Amino acid sequence: MARWSEIVKLVPNTTQGEYDEDGYPVQTPGDIREVFANRKSVHSNEFYQARLNGFSLSKMFEVRLVDYDNETKLLYEEKGEDVEYVIKRTYEKGEKIELVCMRKDDEHGSAI
Repeated sequence: MARWSEIVKLVPNTTQGEYDEDGYPVQTPGDIREVFANRKSVHSNEFYQARLNGFSLSKMFEVRLVDYDNETKLLYEEKGEDVEYVIKRTYEKGEKIELVCMRKDDEHGSAI
């Protein structure tokens, strides 16, 4: 049963019309929103498929679909500190959506 006992901070990316020296749009964080979530385990098949492709899925959160606005990152508090996660995949389930995440610190060697 869903308890909605966890809190995640959804971090939207917004483009301000500015470009870096290489001509790419500069992404700046928008307003971070705190939403209630259920922390779930990454499915074992998906976990191992990701490992075969060179990256590690570490967390899955379920949030209400109305709370999610295609954010690509989230913050989750661990040991009193906000840890950044990249949302690698989403899966809608009725009025809820699963956010399958990879810890940002683990991204440096990934194939994606």
